[in-house]
Amino acid sequence: MDKNSSLISEAQKKLASSGNNYADVIIADEGDGLTTVRIVAPGKSSGTSGIPPFKTCSGYTYYKIKSDIITLKYTTETYTNGNTYDGEIKVSTGKRHGTGTYKCKSGSKYVGQFVDGNMEGKGTCYYASGDQYEGDFMNGKRHGQGVYTWKHGETYTGRWANHSRNGHGVNTYKNGDRYEGNFENGKRNGYGIMYYKSGGKWEGQWKDDEQVEQYNKEKKVEYEVKKKESSCIIF
Repeated sequence: MDKNSSLISEAQKKLASSGNNYADVIIADEGDGLTTVRIVAPGKSSGTSGIPPFKTCSGYTYYKIKSDIITLKYTTETYTNGNTYDGEIKVSTGKRHGTGTYKCKSGSKYVGQFVDGNMEGKGTCYYASGDQYEGDFMNGKRHGQGVYTWKHGETYTGRWANHSRNGHGVNTYKNGDRYEGNFENGKRNGYGIMYYKSGGKWEGQWKDDEQVEQYNKEKKVEYEVKKKESSCIIF
């Protein structure tokens, strides 16, 4: 394996354990000197526009982009609406890209990663209402794994999609009750268990936050999807 392949292989290993959307590796390329290889994790956004991938392997997608496309610089900006940004921008476009802090005049604040102007990657959003979300973002929305804490004391830890609770999660309510199970579009849908503060519990199927079918012990419910690991030569 040559030096470039070793760099890319090592970057993919780090990406797999980091939870980030992608990792960039600058390699020596024949002709125009340096080229950046962007390795994008399965199901994640590449942060690129109009650049086709050149390879896909084990769910990871690879792009070749000019190194100057992702040259970053630190800046402080104040917008006409009163909002401010302190952080990195992409030199070639002037868009927020990298890490930074975006403050809204309303009192909300986001601290974390940006991709081409959008909140994307890991970050924390402090809302003017007093609520807080810490976790994954994509295209400016809560998407991935995250924890939302409401000002009144309720918390949710689990999967998000398009700004709503979607997938498996744990919701702890202000009164001490706790729900563990599936969510869809912000509501309890599918299999889940409600643990009551009083000591009781209800286990079964839910539909739009309503209990519809109590769990039948003879039915087997699958919780985990076994990941099939595949391997292939990158280069």
